[in-house]
Amino acid sequence: MWYIVFLFIIGLNVLFNYYLNKKSGYPPFLFSLLWFGVIFCHFICVTFDLVTIFVLSFKALFIYTLGVVMFTFGGLAVKLKSNNDVFIKPEDIDFRIKNKFDVVLIIISLIFLPFFLISSYKLAVEYMIFDSLFAGLRNSFVQEQDIGFSKYGIIISFVSFFVQGYQYFSLRNNKLKFILSAIVLLLFCVFSTGRTFFIFYISLIYGLLIVFQKFKKKYIYYGISGILVLFSTIGILLNKGGSTENNLQENISGIVESFVIYFIGSLSAFDAFLHSHYVNTVGENSFRFVFSFLYKFGFIESKPGDLVDQYVSIPFDTNVYTIYKIYFQDFGFIYMIFLLFIFGLVHTYFYLKAIRERKFAPSIIYAIMLYPLFMSFFQEQYFSLLPTWIYIFMIVLFGKYYIKVGILNKEKS
Repeated sequence: MWYIVFLFIIGLNVLFNYYLNKKSGYPPFLFSLLWFGVIFCHFICVTFDLVTIFVLSFKALFIYTLGVVMFTFGGLAVKLKSNNDVFIKPEDIDFRIKNKFDVVLIIISLIFLPFFLISSYKLAVEYMIFDSLFAGLRNSFVQEQDIGFSKYGIIISFVSFFVQGYQYFSLRNNKLKFILSAIVLLLFCVFSTGRTFFIFYISLIYGLLIVFQKFKKKYIYYGISGILVLFSTIGILLNKGGSTENNLQENISGIVESFVIYFIGSLSAFDAFLHSHYVNTVGENSFRFVFSFLYKFGFIESKPGDLVDQYVSIPFDTNVYTIYKIYFQDFGFIYMIFLLFIFGLVHTYFYLKAIRERKFAPSIIYAIMLYPLFMSFFQEQYFSLLPTWIYIFMIVLFGKYYIKVGILNKEKS
């Protein structure tokens, strides 16, 4: 089977990237390891008939593998040109915040939170299904109901959490604020109902641990366990793979199957798309935010396409197509592969800036960009969430006037 050949090539990328940097936060290493794991899981499922799912074609496997290779090349291009002389130890950081900017972020998050909870409750009641408020809230989001201005509190709480975390890991003097910001962000994530918000949460934590050299192997087990518990709980609350009416064995069986489908389904979905009679969208997906902006202010008459994609049978129904679909549908194979090279380049640039200089802006950008990287096997999030990235970067740029990172010890190693 072609699986073995392409897994071998991706495996070589995993080993090469680890040998090149020997750090678990190196983006090309993470990207290649993620895709090795997903494709290997797909291979096991189709080989032992664990889940009924279509076998991946040579074309799909080739694209997934080439994407990993191009991401590796992008990282390598930056790595070879980087300045290895600059390296600031975490304990040498002089982190200062002016005008209580960290406190202001927490207060703003706390102000938004009750409005967010009240709006969430109203939507949950109005769109209730399965006699579950949580499922009703999720149903309202699926139907693209707007929760109102309070949704911006989520973005502020993400930035607030990273600021508190950055200060805590560098100075160890604001544990209470760090815990408070973590709880506030957790509440926003829970009532946003989507698993992706928690992946974003985990990405920020992982980024902080990498930047401050606090990552330990045991955190991998904690992270995997947390994701499984989270996935199971949300699955039961949303009646996806589980139910409060089922017994423990039925829930475990349903959740395991749902998790596997969630993990590998998008690979077969993109494969099915490749072999369908698709229409070239010429940038409508990649630049949807631009088209949406122009439509809103009357510059164009055509309404931008829906964010939620159409379902495809593989043979179960799914509407997620990995990172590759919108790029391929917009401008074809070359554009798609070129973007993977650019992503590898940009990821690695901010990673090296973050771990060597420990400055705030590169550190939070590195951590934030881990989210679309981790979601690449599932769906595209680099361009799809462009408004969110713009909001976050605006807050970060504003915060640069209040956050100063210097060096206590001028000696560099």
